[in-house]
Amino acid sequence: MSPVQREPAPTVEVMWYSRVYRAAEAYELAIVGDPIKGYIDAADDTPPPSPSQFQNRVRLHALRILLVKPRRWTYTVGDVYAMLLATPPQSDGLLDKVLSWVASWFSPSGVEKAKSEKEKRIIEYRTKVRAVAEKSVGARYKDMVYLDGIATHPDHQRKGYADMLMEAVAAKIDTIGKAAFLVSSNSANEKFYQAHGFSTVGEAVIGDENPTWDEKPIVVQIMVREARPSHALDEAAVKKTA
Repeated sequence: MSPVQREPAPTVEVMWYSRVYRAAEAYELAIVGDPIKGYIDAADDTPPPSPSQFQNRVRLHALRILLVKPRRWTYTVGDVYAMLLATPPQSDGLLDKVLSWVASWFSPSGVEKAKSEKEKRIIEYRTKVRAVAEKSVGARYKDMVYLDGIATHPDHQRKGYADMLMEAVAAKIDTIGKAAFLVSSNSANEKFYQAHGFSTVGEAVIGDENPTWDEKPIVVQIMVREARPSHALDEAAVKKTA
């Protein structure tokens, strides 16, 4: 009787270009219940997207990942059971300016352009979070790693894959001796980030001054993790796969 063939345990890998679309899909599925997304979508009673609308969102997200991938740390676990994007310390360059310009096509960048309640809520979020981030992190953000996003596909949650990603990126952060920060709009994730060394340094309250919002205000946290030089990078933990 031949022995049972077991599939190898999932590992953390640098995101393959062929997996970008699945990474975008995992992220979009994971943020369905995000409080800020709910706050913005509720402005015009946005219904759940149709299958074709959802696929268009995924394609757009995948395009954004492809544009920034050369200048980001991008990781996945297994066949994109989970994904993570992080921005290493860098000065603003031409690509960053182009990306900011492209982003302005999809959402307003100034109060004077806000014509709908949805646009006002987007601007409220941006303005308040930026103000708190500038106050709590300050100019040092230019020398910090920014955790753009981490998400686990709903079919693979509670299996420790997000922990694997955080451990890998934390080790790389500590290897270069830098602090890191992130913006969290879901208080349910606070303990997870704390377990990986992040602590809250500032909070922005969203919806507290909006007369059209009947729910509880949403607290958005700015969290920082200081470098831990003793946390060495395990090169075997992250396969250097392009």
